[in-house]
Amino acid sequence: RSYSPYRNLIAELDAHQLSYRALGALLGISNMTVSGKMRCKQKFTANEIAKLVEIFRKPAEYLLQRDDQN
Repeated sequence: RSYSPYRNLIAELDAHQLSYRALGALLGISNMTVSGKMRCKQKFTANEIAKLVEIFRKPAEYLLQRDDQN
């Protein structure tokens, strides 16, 4: 995978053995859209963030913590 500032979300995807394609299917978006969001080219919507919290059972603040924002 190319660099993504969402390190915790990447770790959760790996832990759950989910690809961008699988995550996209769960969120109702394409894997290309997931890739763009993971590289911060696009923002996750409130609805998508709520689904991420539901899928991974972790707080949004943890999942979307960015390496480039200290």
